[in-house]
Amino acid sequence: CQDTSNLGWIGSGFSFMTSQIIESMTYEKFLIERLRWFS
Repeated sequence: CQDTSNLGWIGSGFSFMTSQIIESMTYEKFLIERLRWFS
């Protein structure tokens, strides 16, 4: 049981990290689009 719970914890941490990366990437894209729009 310990191994499965450990795997679940790693999986949740990984999904959280990937979601953070995706959010930052989309935020950067949003900023770039706005800069292009202003210039």
